Amino acid sequence: MKIERKSRLASGALTFAVAGALCLAPATGAFAGTATTGAQLTTTAAAAPTAVAVKDGELMNYVVNTATGAEGIAAATAAVTAAGGTVVMTYPEIGVTVAQSTSAAFQGTVQAAAGIESAGPTRTAPVTEGAATGTPGTLSIHQPSVEDAIPGIPTEGNQWDQVAIGSISAHGAETGDGVLVGVVDSGIDITNPDLANQVDAAASVGCTTNGVPNTAQSAWVPTTSDHGTHVAGTIAAADNGAGVVGVAPGAKLASVKVVSDDGFIYPEYAICGFMWSATHGIDVANHSYYVDPWQFWCTDAADQKAGLEAVRRAVEYSTDQGVLNVAAAGNSDYDLANKTIDTDSPNDTTPVPDRPINAGCLDIPTEVEGVVSVASLALTPSTGAISKSSFSNYGRDKIDVAAPGSGIWSTITENAAGDIYGSKNGTSMASPHVAGVAALLAATNPSATPAQLEQLLKSQATPLACPTGDARCAEPRDFYGAGMVNASAAAGVAPGAATEASIGVQSKRVKPGTLFGVVADGFQPDEQVTFTVGTQVAKTVAADALGRVNTSVNLPAGAADGEYPLTATGTSGKTATVTMTAFTLAAPTLAAPTVDQVVTADSVTVTGKGAPGATVQVELYDSVKFPEGPVTRKAQATPAAAKSSSSTSADQAAADVPFDPAAGWVFGQTTAGADGSFSVTFTGLPDGDFLAYALQTDGSQVSAYSAGVAFSVDTAVVAPEPTPVPTDGATPLPTAPGVDPAPAAGTPVASNGSGSLPATGADVSLLVGGAGLLAVLGLLFAGFARRRSAERTKA
Repeated sequence: MKIERKSRLASGALTFAVAGALCLAPATGAFAGTATTGAQLTTTAAAAPTAVAVKDGELMNYVVNTATGAEGIAAATAAVTAAGGTVVMTYPEIGVTVAQSTSAAFQGTVQAAAGIESAGPTRTAPVTEGAATGTPGTLSIHQPSVEDAIPGIPTEGNQWDQVAIGSISAHGAETGDGVLVGVVDSGIDITNPDLANQVDAAASVGCTTNGVPNTAQSAWVPTTSDHGTHVAGTIAAADNGAGVVGVAPGAKLASVKVVSDDGFIYPEYAICGFMWSATHGIDVANHSYYVDPWQFWCTDAADQKAGLEAVRRAVEYSTDQGVLNVAAAGNSDYDLANKTIDTDSPNDTTPVPDRPINAGCLDIPTEVEGVVSVASLALTPSTGAISKSSFSNYGRDKIDVAAPGSGIWSTITENAAGDIYGSKNGTSMASPHVAGVAALLAATNPSATPAQLEQLLKSQATPLACPTGDARCAEPRDFYGAGMVNASAAAGVAPGAATEASIGVQSKRVKPGTLFGVVADGFQPDEQVTFTVGTQVAKTVAADALGRVNTSVNLPAGAADGEYPLTATGTSGKTATVTMTAFTLAAPTLAAPTVDQVVTADSVTVTGKGAPGATVQVELYDSVKFPEGPVTRKAQATPAAAKSSSSTSADQAAADVPFDPAAGWVFGQTTAGADGSFSVTFTGLPDGDFLAYALQTDGSQVSAYSAGVAFSVDTAVVAPEPTPVPTDGATPLPTAPGVDPAPAAGTPVASNGSGSLPATGADVSLLVGGAGLLAVLGLLFAGFARRRSAERTKA
């Protein structure tokens, strides 16, 4: 499933961006700060009408657009049949037909037929539905860079995001009873105790087999991704005293699965989702994704305009039927108001390098008229300020509202460790907050139209300020639209009228002596609020006109690891408490390569141990340019050419990280396994001396660097051809001291799969061709399978 677009992480080591069709924030520079932003894209050429290379014999899906009604569908059916294709699905209400064909001439033949307005492929790769091809998971979604698991069952009410938008205050007045919210995503896990009673099975459907609706439960529960489960919890996790609580816990959910097991959301899947929502009583629908395979669908591209038009019609129809559609803006830190190039499309085959785009190229569905586009917000640990997440897309008149999307705890499918709650980042996580607030508005305004609900979302939003020094934000609307959504206002709670105060932090685990962001709500407007850590008063600040406080608090330096109550107390007597845990994250350790090892290939896999589930960043340096590794680098200007690549994560295939000789260093990120193990493979290494380092983050803090490991690459050292074994089986081969004799004829020899001798972790001396030449071999490492190069930052 795609989660939002590619995320390039910015704003510090603890704020991550996510990539992919789903709008999860990617992680490509959380530690080193080498994020690539939309502001750096300067190409201004018009969009190129890239043609999809369809081959005869390959099964492809198409959308065919005609006039609405039976006459239009009849024209499409006749054209498809005459061209040798097959009709898969029809939507007379919007004049859209989904068809299949194995003919390379299909599109042109159908396009030329009478009554056809447009026709085009929905993907650039052949149809694989039912073929179980590809790597299971979210290939084009790119799960968040950090996905922390909550040990045990967390306590409700301390989620910073829910406190920040006033959800806790809202629940005393409204919870969204009677409202049905569609989670148009990767499916909802109905075994999670916070969701077990929240899903309306009769309103749920799967759309991932060529866009044909399937109401079987197996079609709409998750298979390879927990993205939809996380989104569902943010919207409507039950208020049952344990776990997490959603923005609208009284609402019901419909699982509308549009994300395939391979992680794609093609137009026919999305159209099915919109049309199902329109015809099955859904009031609000959340779309935390962008439609594959194009990050931006262009009206002047022959292979894209038909798909764009078909999705636009489906959105329009669902809106006309009373559905308010909410969508993630994307995770590429891209200015949607000033489009220039697209580097990630198509994502189901080979991306077109630096594809020029223009204003007629749209990120769908978030840029389709009538869809509420949502940017992501982060809580800054050092100040408590709430501002744009580093990865979030932005743009004047492109963003409607904003909501928390960094460090969001919610429900997940049970992982190997038994965890059912976890943290994700991305505009995918921001959008469901808005869908939840819209559900509260739909409950308090049952006769409101989608347009009226959108206007209420905007008029009640809390204004936010531009980040200091960010020239991209000339006015707050450039980043936030109307501002941060306000759940308490949606529920009809006046400022200061909440019966209870609430407090939230982004992470309850903090390193002693460090600042952490805090949000509080439910106090009287302008009253003084005192924050106490344990028995020590940390600070006193004034609540704002809404009775809220955003600030930072310092966990005392030298505090022993353990739990400390953080309490906010107002002069009115209102109080709220959250338990903080002092925790110092140790540096990871490296296991391979070993000190002074000689690597004989142009790639090396760095392995080690860290904290289970932590995000580990492995850095590789040319020791001539950076003799002290990160110390030298930080003393110099950060090389602009330094590159990074995410490696393995829960549902993401491994990726190799190419070394950059010009920059002299490179880094890769991965998620440590349940036992803390991690590995990152670096490729394209020139001969020379290198240094490897690693550090890790658990979402609340960054560790120190590991001890550096110095090793060398010498590709001139080659494994010798084995000396032929005497055919008589009797003549022994000569051996060197300490070396086992060569095997007898017919004896199998172990191989590492790369044509070289098995690695032992130690230097081995061998005789070559009887000449007595000694070669020193180091540990050889096999490279990971390459992941798809398109890294998106979808919702």
